[in-house]
Amino acid sequence: MQLYRCYAARLQLEFIFRDAQPFTGLADGQARSPQALDSHVNASLTALSLTKAAWQATPTNQAEPLGFSIASVKRQALI
Repeated sequence: MQLYRCYAARLQLEFIFRDAQPFTGLADGQARSPQALDSHVNASLTALSLTKAAWQATPTNQAEPLGFSIASVKRQALI
């Protein structure tokens, strides 16, 4: 059971980084110092977290909730 929980957490982390790279600029930083890199990663992941919080606060008309990704938020915004 412990192995399953670790694997599930790993998949969730991969999804977070996969979603953060193209939409929040996670891979676009050009900083070299450790403090600047930390700041850039924190800003990107904060943007992702705030978007997810806004997505969850938005009421939906669907019986089954959609999975979260910034791509789905972007598609919803364009409708």
